[in-house]
Amino acid sequence: MMKLNFKILSICIVLAAIVISPAFVSAIVGTGGANFCTNLNTFSTQYSSAVQQRVNALQQKIEQSNASLASVRVKEDQALSTTRQNMDAKKEQYYAQLEAKATTDEQKTAVQNFETAMDAASTARKSAIDAANKAFRDGVDAIIAQKQPLIQQAGPAFEAAVKSAFDKAKSSCTSGTASATVRSTLLTDLKTAKDQFKTAVNAGNAINSQMKTLKATRNSAFKKAATDYKTAVQKATADLKAVFK
Repeated sequence: MMKLNFKILSICIVLAAIVISPAFVSAIVGTGGANFCTNLNTFSTQYSSAVQQRVNALQQKIEQSNASLASVRVKEDQALSTTRQNMDAKKEQYYAQLEAKATTDEQKTAVQNFETAMDAASTARKSAIDAANKAFRDGVDAIIAQKQPLIQQAGPAFEAAVKSAFDKAKSSCTSGTASATVRSTLLTDLKTAKDQFKTAVNAGNAINSQMKTLKATRNSAFKKAATDYKTAVQKATADLKAVFK
């Protein structure tokens, strides 16, 4: 059976590059001194900008993954088509050589039977491969359709939660709440927003796991197609050799 090199593409999110670290949060929000409330607008602008950059990076990763998936499928289809054309051409050449060697009616019939058996085996193998690959791709598409929106929605939700956290802090400052208390509450709210974002983005890990399962199922189908083809070829060859002894 032909060797097929199918890749698994997944939306594997590098959380370290997307989720804002605690050290970064502390650096932006400051130490909570007397000037904390005075500088809160500056803190809000800096932090919100950082969040937006990471949300944009997440969206770019998703778009790149989708584009790569489409590109890989085109290359796979082209490679498979080329391989099949080459194999069919070699098969026809072999048929011509056998037909030239067949001199008796018995041998000619044996060659015809061999060709029929080989064509049937090739067709069965192609059908099995195509079916397995279609099931794999349909499965991948279904997973992405289910999980990707959750990841995409996580970005705006994160931004909204961050805005809400800073609005709450500004309101507390206006009402005269102590700076240290406002800062502590703000850090807690920002951590909650970050954790919720991280949980949503972790859906990318579920995509990876599910795709591995799909790949294993597809590879098993490929192996069975190869085994069935080999068995058919061995029988057809043995029947042919029996006549050409």
